[in-house]
Amino acid sequence: GRINSQGARLGLLGVRNTRTLINVAGLEDKLLNSDGRAPNLMTQCFQAVTDPLVLGHASIDAMVARAAARPRYQELSRLAFGTPELTETRLRSAMVYFLRRIKSDDLPADRLAAGLEVDLPSSALRGWAAFQKHCIVCHAPETDWRDESFHNIGMSSRAANNDLGRATITGNTADNYAFATPTLREIAKTAPYMHDGSLKDLDEVVGFFAAGGMYRRNGQVLRDPRIDPLVASIRYSAREAADLKDFLELGFQGENYPLFDNPFKKKAAGAK
Repeated sequence: GRINSQGARLGLLGVRNTRTLINVAGLEDKLLNSDGRAPNLMTQCFQAVTDPLVLGHASIDAMVARAAARPRYQELSRLAFGTPELTETRLRSAMVYFLRRIKSDDLPADRLAAGLEVDLPSSALRGWAAFQKHCIVCHAPETDWRDESFHNIGMSSRAANNDLGRATITGNTADNYAFATPTLREIAKTAPYMHDGSLKDLDEVVGFFAAGGMYRRNGQVLRDPRIDPLVASIRYSAREAADLKDFLELGFQGENYPLFDNPFKKKAAGAK
């Protein structure tokens, strides 16, 4: 493939679907990656710097030097830190500060979990009941709608690449094909889904779990024999699936989800 000026190959796909950064600050020192490799948010910020499939810099120092040579970054450094010098510490600090601001809170689902009344369609409220029955063990409100653990939900046997997940970090075969449970906040905005991005919308997601991880291929009904029993035991009807989808879309959608302006985008003529 073509290579850009930093050394990253253009047009190549990575091995995993990008995880959401929503409420990532709450995961510091926990599960920042799908395989749990980053020990903290500061490390997470720079893991992609030398990855040839992402930024492809020869080193972190090379990336810092490249950024430090740009007048725009010097200006931003002066505004943020008082002087124009750009160092690795300053870059990391700025990125961590930004990531901590990507928040989603006070969602209808949060209020339902607190026992409050919420104005949602009846289908979404039925979906909340179904969610409590089938999903809340792994997507608990107390831990930001995840469970701070790793599970093999049966996706790897469907995947095009043989991604061992957590086992790539621990080397333990018991962790094969296990990935960290993601938050459900703003879930309707974060398609595609699963570690490989193979489920394109929420209809496919609820359909996959409705069958306890079973799927059809070439006329055969298949399921990963290593699947987590929590997933394998799930069964719900088409009606529940539709209600769950409504709850996921409406219950986890908030008015306070932040949108950030691109500081490098030129404003249209006459715009303030």
